[in-house]
Amino acid sequence: MKIFVPNLEKHGGGFTPYVQQVPLISLGINLPGDAELYMTVNVLAASVTGRVLVRGHWQAELTGECSRCLEETVYSMKEHFSEEFKISKGPPHEARERGAGEAEDILFYTGDLLDLKEYLRQSFLVSQPLKILCRDDCKGLCPGCGADRNRKECGCREEIVDPRLRSLTALKEKEMRRR
Repeated sequence: MKIFVPNLEKHGGGFTPYVQQVPLISLGINLPGDAELYMTVNVLAASVTGRVLVRGHWQAELTGECSRCLEETVYSMKEHFSEEFKISKGPPHEARERGAGEAEDILFYTGDLLDLKEYLRQSFLVSQPLKILCRDDCKGLCPGCGADRNRKECGCREEIVDPRLRSLTALKEKEMRRR
């Protein structure tokens, strides 16, 4: 998503709305599957005293495998943001070095175009869930027989022993036999 800053300056500090469907592939994000996946970005942008204020949110509907039961599921991601961008006379990395005394929350851009591509890419990657669940109360697969416990109870006895405590379990069993 690109914002032409001179257009913002014409609005005299008022916020200008932008809405765009951004293909994840254009952000360098390759997810498994054949479907073309998009992120919907809603932004309000304003130019104020040499800086561009950008606030809004993005959302995406994705398909993935539940980490407990391995069923394919659709999950939503949504992130709100509010950022401040400042023009850089040189490359953005030089601006970060020169602007070390400024607030660290300020991001830099060059030229007349404010390109949110890298910002959106990083925001998406940081927002991805560590584990995808089909639902919060998913029971997962039985570790004994592999049955999906959401569909039926398998009747397997569930005994989980930490391998580091097996020697204590053996001592306990030995003690029980003595009694």
